[in-house]
Amino acid sequence: SYNACREKVAAILDNSTSTQDAIDLLIEQIQYHLTFVGIFCREEVDAYQIFESLNSTGLSLSPAEQLKNLLLMRSHKRDETLSGWESIIDMVGERDIVEFLAHYLFFKKHKRISKKDIYVDFKKMLDNQTVSTLLEDLKTCAGAYRDIRHPSADCPASNILLDLSDLGVKQAYVPLLAGGIRFGTKSKEFSRFADSVLVFIARHLVCDQSSNKLDAVFGEACRLLVDESQTVEDAVRYFKHSQMTDSDFRHHFAQLSFDYSAKPQRIAKTLLRRI
Repeated sequence: SYNACREKVAAILDNSTSTQDAIDLLIEQIQYHLTFVGIFCREEVDAYQIFESLNSTGLSLSPAEQLKNLLLMRSHKRDETLSGWESIIDMVGERDIVEFLAHYLFFKKHKRISKKDIYVDFKKMLDNQTVSTLLEDLKTCAGAYRDIRHPSADCPASNILLDLSDLGVKQAYVPLLAGGIRFGTKSKEFSRFADSVLVFIARHLVCDQSSNKLDAVFGEACRLLVDESQTVEDAVRYFKHSQMTDSDFRHHFAQLSFDYSAKPQRIAKTLLRRI
Protein backbone atom coordinates (compact mmCIF):
# COMPACT_ATOMS: atom_id res chain seq x y z
CA SER A 1 0.00 0.00 0.00
CA TYR A 2 2.83 2.35 0.87
CA ASN A 3 4.61 1.71 -2.43
CA ALA A 4 1.40 2.18 -4.42
CA CYS A 5 0.71 5.54 -2.74
CA ARG A 6 4.33 6.64 -3.18
CA GLU A 7 4.15 5.89 -6.92
CA LYS A 8 0.86 7.83 -7.26
CA VAL A 9 2.27 10.85 -5.43
CA ALA A 10 5.45 10.74 -7.54
CA ALA A 11 3.34 10.63 -10.72
CA ILE A 12 1.28 13.63 -9.59
CA LEU A 13 4.41 15.66 -8.86
CA ASP A 14 6.12 14.62 -12.12
CA ASN A 15 3.10 15.56 -14.26
CA SER A 16 2.30 18.88 -12.56
CA THR A 17 3.37 22.23 -13.94
CA SER A 18 3.55 23.57 -10.38
CA THR A 19 4.93 21.25 -7.73
CA GLN A 20 3.64 23.45 -4.89
CA ASP A 21 0.08 23.53 -6.33
CA ALA A 22 0.13 19.75 -6.67
CA ILE A 23 1.27 19.34 -3.05
CA ASP A 24 -1.38 21.79 -1.79
CA LEU A 25 -4.11 19.92 -3.69
CA LEU A 26 -2.94 16.56 -2.34
CA ILE A 27 -2.89 17.86 1.25
CA GLU A 28 -6.39 19.31 0.79
CA GLN A 29 -7.68 15.95 -0.47
CA ILE A 30 -6.20 14.11 2.51
CA GLN A 31 -7.40 16.66 5.06
CA TYR A 32 -10.95 17.20 3.81
CA HIS A 33 -11.94 14.35 1.48
CA LEU A 34 -10.42 11.23 3.03
CA THR A 35 -12.20 9.45 5.88
CA PHE A 36 -10.71 6.86 8.21
CA VAL A 37 -13.07 4.71 10.25
CA GLY A 38 -11.75 3.03 13.38
CA ILE A 39 -13.62 -0.01 14.71
CA PHE A 40 -12.56 -1.23 18.15
CA CYS A 41 -13.48 -4.78 19.14
CA ARG A 42 -13.43 -6.38 22.57
CA GLU A 43 -12.19 -9.76 21.34
CA GLU A 44 -10.55 -11.23 18.25
CA VAL A 45 -13.70 -13.19 17.37
CA ASP A 46 -15.75 -9.99 17.36
CA ALA A 47 -13.37 -8.53 14.78
CA TYR A 48 -14.06 -11.34 12.31
CA GLN A 49 -17.82 -11.10 12.86
CA ILE A 50 -17.76 -7.35 12.27
CA PHE A 51 -15.62 -7.88 9.18
CA GLU A 52 -18.24 -10.30 7.88
CA SER A 53 -21.09 -7.84 8.54
CA LEU A 54 -19.29 -4.89 6.94
CA ASN A 55 -18.37 -6.95 3.91
CA SER A 56 -22.03 -7.83 3.28
CA THR A 57 -22.75 -4.14 2.57
CA GLY A 58 -19.41 -3.02 1.14
CA LEU A 59 -17.09 -4.16 -1.62
CA SER A 60 -17.53 -7.83 -2.38
CA LEU A 61 -14.76 -10.26 -1.50
CA SER A 62 -14.07 -13.47 -3.36
CA PRO A 63 -15.52 -16.70 -1.90
CA ALA A 64 -11.95 -17.73 -1.04
CA GLU A 65 -11.36 -14.55 0.99
CA GLN A 66 -14.69 -15.05 2.75
CA LEU A 67 -13.84 -18.66 3.55
CA LYS A 68 -10.43 -17.70 4.90
CA ASN A 69 -12.10 -15.23 7.25
CA LEU A 70 -14.65 -17.85 8.32
CA LEU A 71 -11.94 -20.41 9.11
CA LEU A 72 -10.02 -17.87 11.19
CA MET A 73 -13.21 -16.81 12.97
CA ARG A 74 -14.07 -20.41 13.93
CA SER A 75 -10.50 -21.48 14.76
CA HIS A 76 -8.95 -21.73 18.21
CA LYS A 77 -5.45 -21.96 16.69
CA ARG A 78 -5.24 -18.98 14.39
CA ASP A 79 -1.58 -19.32 13.32
CA GLU A 80 -2.06 -23.02 12.55
CA THR A 81 -5.19 -22.28 10.53
CA LEU A 82 -3.50 -19.49 8.59
CA SER A 83 -0.54 -21.76 7.81
CA GLY A 84 -2.90 -24.50 6.59
CA TRP A 85 -4.77 -22.07 4.36
CA GLU A 86 -1.54 -20.72 2.86
CA SER A 87 -0.39 -24.27 2.04
CA ILE A 88 -3.66 -24.81 0.12
CA ILE A 89 -3.07 -21.57 -1.81
CA ASP A 90 0.50 -22.69 -2.59
CA MET A 91 -0.76 -25.99 -4.03
CA VAL A 92 -3.71 -24.66 -6.00
CA GLY A 93 -2.62 -21.10 -6.79
CA GLU A 94 -4.43 -17.79 -6.22
CA ARG A 95 -5.86 -17.83 -9.73
CA ASP A 96 -7.57 -21.22 -9.38
CA ILE A 97 -8.53 -21.23 -5.69
CA VAL A 98 -12.21 -20.28 -6.18
CA GLU A 99 -12.59 -22.86 -8.95
CA PHE A 100 -10.97 -25.48 -6.71
CA LEU A 101 -13.39 -24.70 -3.87
CA ALA A 102 -16.36 -25.03 -6.25
CA HIS A 103 -15.03 -28.36 -7.57
CA TYR A 104 -14.34 -29.57 -4.03
CA LEU A 105 -17.95 -28.90 -3.01
CA PHE A 106 -19.25 -30.57 -6.20
CA PHE A 107 -17.15 -33.64 -5.33
CA LYS A 108 -18.45 -33.71 -1.75
CA LYS A 109 -22.10 -32.93 -2.45
CA HIS A 110 -22.37 -34.71 -5.84
CA LYS A 111 -23.91 -31.64 -7.45
CA ARG A 112 -22.76 -28.33 -8.90
CA ILE A 113 -22.37 -25.46 -6.44
CA SER A 114 -22.47 -21.92 -7.84
CA LYS A 115 -19.66 -19.57 -6.85
CA LYS A 116 -22.06 -17.31 -4.96
CA ASP A 117 -23.04 -20.24 -2.71
CA ILE A 118 -19.51 -21.43 -1.89
CA TYR A 119 -19.24 -19.45 1.34
CA VAL A 120 -22.71 -20.48 2.57
CA ASP A 121 -22.04 -24.17 1.90
CA PHE A 122 -18.72 -24.14 3.74
CA LYS A 123 -20.39 -22.34 6.64
CA LYS A 124 -22.92 -25.19 6.88
CA MET A 125 -20.10 -27.77 6.68
CA LEU A 126 -18.37 -26.14 9.66
CA ASP A 127 -21.51 -26.62 11.75
CA ASN A 128 -20.76 -30.36 11.70
CA GLN A 129 -16.96 -30.53 11.77
CA THR A 130 -13.95 -28.69 13.16
CA VAL A 131 -11.82 -26.20 11.28
CA SER A 132 -8.77 -28.49 11.53
CA THR A 133 -10.69 -31.45 10.07
CA LEU A 134 -11.97 -29.41 7.14
CA LEU A 135 -8.53 -27.88 6.50
CA GLU A 136 -6.86 -31.28 6.46
CA ASP A 137 -9.38 -32.57 3.94
CA LEU A 138 -9.00 -29.43 1.81
CA LYS A 139 -5.20 -29.87 1.84
CA THR A 140 -5.48 -33.50 0.74
CA CYS A 141 -7.81 -32.57 -2.11
CA ALA A 142 -5.68 -29.54 -3.04
CA GLY A 143 -2.67 -31.84 -3.49
CA ALA A 144 -4.63 -34.15 -5.79
CA TYR A 145 -6.09 -31.16 -7.65
CA ARG A 146 -2.60 -29.75 -8.25
CA ASP A 147 -1.40 -33.10 -9.62
CA ILE A 148 -4.40 -33.24 -11.98
CA ARG A 149 -4.20 -29.66 -13.23
CA HIS A 150 -0.39 -29.64 -13.51
CA PRO A 151 0.71 -33.27 -13.94
CA SER A 152 4.38 -34.12 -13.54
CA ALA A 153 6.26 -36.11 -16.19
CA ASP A 154 6.41 -39.20 -13.96
CA CYS A 155 2.62 -39.36 -13.64
CA PRO A 156 1.27 -42.32 -15.71
CA ALA A 157 -1.79 -40.25 -16.64
CA SER A 158 0.14 -37.09 -17.61
CA ASN A 159 -0.60 -37.26 -21.36
CA ILE A 160 -4.27 -38.00 -20.70
CA LEU A 161 -4.52 -35.06 -18.29
CA LEU A 162 -2.79 -32.72 -20.75
CA ASP A 163 -5.23 -33.80 -23.48
CA LEU A 164 -8.14 -33.14 -21.15
CA SER A 165 -6.74 -29.69 -20.43
CA ASP A 166 -6.57 -28.97 -24.16
CA LEU A 167 -10.22 -29.93 -24.58
CA GLY A 168 -11.04 -27.13 -22.13
CA VAL A 169 -13.91 -28.77 -20.20
CA LYS A 170 -13.10 -27.75 -16.63
CA GLN A 171 -16.09 -29.64 -15.22
CA ALA A 172 -14.08 -32.81 -15.89
CA TYR A 173 -11.79 -31.90 -12.97
CA VAL A 174 -14.61 -32.86 -10.58
CA PRO A 175 -14.72 -36.62 -11.34
CA LEU A 176 -10.94 -36.56 -11.79
CA LEU A 177 -10.59 -35.13 -8.28
CA ALA A 178 -12.87 -37.88 -6.97
CA GLY A 179 -10.80 -40.48 -8.85
CA GLY A 180 -7.53 -38.98 -7.65
CA ILE A 181 -8.63 -39.19 -4.01
CA ARG A 182 -9.96 -42.73 -4.44
CA PHE A 183 -7.10 -44.30 -6.45
CA GLY A 184 -4.18 -41.89 -6.03
CA THR A 185 -3.11 -39.67 -8.94
CA LYS A 186 0.07 -41.70 -9.63
CA SER A 187 -1.66 -45.10 -9.82
CA LYS A 188 -2.43 -47.20 -12.90
CA GLU A 189 -6.06 -47.34 -11.76
CA PHE A 190 -6.31 -43.56 -11.91
CA SER A 191 -4.72 -43.54 -15.37
CA ARG A 192 -7.33 -46.02 -16.59
CA PHE A 193 -10.11 -44.00 -15.01
CA ALA A 194 -8.84 -40.69 -16.45
CA ASP A 195 -8.73 -42.25 -19.91
CA SER A 196 -12.42 -43.19 -19.65
CA VAL A 197 -13.26 -39.60 -18.64
CA LEU A 198 -11.28 -38.28 -21.61
CA VAL A 199 -13.11 -40.56 -24.08
CA PHE A 200 -16.43 -39.50 -22.58
CA ILE A 201 -15.57 -35.78 -22.87
CA ALA A 202 -14.23 -36.13 -26.42
CA ARG A 203 -17.42 -37.84 -27.62
CA HIS A 204 -19.55 -35.32 -25.74
CA LEU A 205 -17.82 -32.42 -27.51
CA VAL A 206 -17.86 -34.01 -30.98
CA CYS A 207 -21.57 -34.80 -30.68
CA ASP A 208 -22.21 -31.18 -29.61
CA GLN A 209 -23.98 -32.06 -26.36
CA SER A 210 -24.98 -29.46 -23.78
CA SER A 211 -22.50 -28.89 -20.95
CA ASN A 212 -25.44 -28.91 -18.52
CA LYS A 213 -25.79 -32.66 -19.11
CA LEU A 214 -22.35 -33.19 -17.62
CA ASP A 215 -23.44 -32.22 -14.10
CA ALA A 216 -25.72 -35.23 -13.62
CA VAL A 217 -23.12 -37.65 -15.03
CA PHE A 218 -20.27 -36.23 -12.94
CA GLY A 219 -22.40 -36.04 -9.78
CA GLU A 220 -23.26 -39.73 -10.08
CA ALA A 221 -19.61 -40.55 -10.81
CA CYS A 222 -18.56 -38.85 -7.55
CA ARG A 223 -21.22 -40.80 -5.68
CA LEU A 224 -19.91 -44.04 -7.21
CA LEU A 225 -16.28 -43.30 -6.39
CA VAL A 226 -16.84 -42.68 -2.68
CA ASP A 227 -18.47 -46.11 -2.43
CA GLU A 228 -15.63 -48.43 -1.39
CA SER A 229 -17.44 -51.45 -2.87
CA GLN A 230 -17.10 -49.98 -6.37
CA THR A 231 -13.90 -50.67 -8.32
CA VAL A 232 -12.08 -48.83 -11.09
CA GLU A 233 -13.73 -51.26 -13.50
CA ASP A 234 -17.14 -50.11 -12.28
CA ALA A 235 -16.14 -46.46 -12.78
CA VAL A 236 -14.82 -47.12 -16.30
CA ARG A 237 -17.95 -49.08 -17.15
CA TYR A 238 -20.12 -46.22 -15.88
CA PHE A 239 -18.49 -43.67 -18.19
CA LYS A 240 -18.60 -46.06 -21.13
CA HIS A 241 -22.32 -46.59 -20.53
CA SER A 242 -22.86 -42.79 -20.30
CA GLN A 243 -20.91 -41.79 -23.41
CA MET A 244 -22.25 -41.19 -26.93
CA THR A 245 -22.37 -44.29 -29.11
CA ASP A 246 -19.92 -45.16 -31.89
CA SER A 247 -22.52 -44.48 -34.60
CA ASP A 248 -23.39 -41.04 -33.15
CA PHE A 249 -19.72 -40.20 -32.85
CA ARG A 250 -18.97 -41.20 -36.48
CA HIS A 251 -21.95 -39.22 -37.76
CA HIS A 252 -20.99 -36.01 -35.97
CA PHE A 253 -17.26 -36.41 -36.51
CA ALA A 254 -17.77 -36.53 -40.30
CA GLN A 255 -19.36 -33.07 -40.15
CA LEU A 256 -16.78 -31.39 -37.95
CA SER A 257 -14.98 -28.21 -38.95
CA PHE A 258 -12.64 -26.03 -36.91
CA ASP A 259 -11.77 -22.33 -37.05
CA TYR A 260 -8.13 -21.39 -37.56
CA SER A 261 -7.80 -19.93 -34.07
CA ALA A 262 -5.87 -21.29 -31.11
CA LYS A 263 -8.56 -23.04 -29.07
CA PRO A 264 -10.40 -24.85 -31.92
CA GLN A 265 -7.10 -25.96 -33.43
CA ARG A 266 -5.93 -27.26 -30.06
CA ILE A 267 -9.14 -29.29 -29.72
CA ALA A 268 -8.77 -30.64 -33.27
CA LYS A 269 -5.20 -31.78 -32.62
CA THR A 270 -6.23 -33.45 -29.37
CA LEU A 271 -9.07 -35.38 -31.05
CA LEU A 272 -6.81 -36.56 -33.87
CA ARG A 273 -4.10 -37.54 -31.43
CA ARG A 274 -6.58 -39.55 -29.37
CA ILE A 275 -7.95 -41.32 -32.45
